[in-house]
Amino acid sequence: MKRIYAGIAFVLAMVALALSGAAARAQEYPKTLTIGATAPGSPKFIWHQYLGWLEKELKPHGVKIVWAPFVDGGGALVSALGSSGIDIAYNVGSSPGLRIGAIDPNINLIAVDNFEPFGVSSVVVAANSPLKSVADLKDKKIAFLKGTVRHTTLAKILASANLTLDDVEGLHMPFETSGPALVRGDVDALIEGNTTVAPLLERGAARLLVDGDKHPEWASPTLILARTDYIARYPELIKTILKVDLRIAQWADANKKEALTSYSKLTGVKLESLRHRYVDPVLYQDPAVTDAAIDTLKGEEVFLRQAKLIKGTVDYDRWLDDTILRAVYEEAGRPYGRISQ
Repeated sequence: MKRIYAGIAFVLAMVALALSGAAARAQEYPKTLTIGATAPGSPKFIWHQYLGWLEKELKPHGVKIVWAPFVDGGGALVSALGSSGIDIAYNVGSSPGLRIGAIDPNINLIAVDNFEPFGVSSVVVAANSPLKSVADLKDKKIAFLKGTVRHTTLAKILASANLTLDDVEGLHMPFETSGPALVRGDVDALIEGNTTVAPLLERGAARLLVDGDKHPEWASPTLILARTDYIARYPELIKTILKVDLRIAQWADANKKEALTSYSKLTGVKLESLRHRYVDPVLYQDPAVTDAAIDTLKGEEVFLRQAKLIKGTVDYDRWLDDTILRAVYEEAGRPYGRISQ
């Protein structure tokens, strides 16, 4: 009998040891957390730095945060995520997000960065350009960052005039290069967000050929991505990030003036341009991955395939992992969905 009790005690001890080991792993934190975003960064990426809430939450765990803006767009951003160059990717456009989701089984969509019903990329031409319509873009040189949501949006814009990407000469250029090239006449047009091209428009050097803000049907969510193995290793870290993310989204809606002013100061985007963009009472920064967001992404994937901009197929049951995010909402006592609409 003593042997039986001894055996039971041994088994229980092993179970306790395993459980304590699992708990220790669950509480594990890295020494450094690198969060990347396409430059200059999405509003929440900037507000994270402005408010410092995440640093405060992680300081007791000895985690140093590195904020890494990527000037080369979403393609470079998701490549860095896939190769462990960064740990979390903010401000991932639907196009690069879907493309890596289709080919890399170690990447997960964990939350929405924002889902703004505006801010679609616009086509801009020089102020003295003879181009008057989308049809006039045929055989013209158009600058944009290939592999980004601007690439996809251009395909949609061209389709409105029965044109395809094969009907134009696409040049891979960031705005720092494409803006001056447009003014010099080296390119015929560029495609970018209105807040990015605002300096050219304000000084009369360029004009809008297609105003993306007038086409909400082309809007798609920007995403927050992480590696599957990273989520499994640092679940408490991910939970902390998403808790702060939700808190920032709520703060931004309640403090819109401060939110826009701080974003302007930290990015150099003119405050008037932001006020023109964010005219609604809310700022659409809720991290919930809603049905509407998934439906939009699925539609975007179909378009990417038609435009031959994606390889493979996205398995949404695998790619989407919002388990931790749902727990964050539950603990906050909030329904899983948009807080403000």
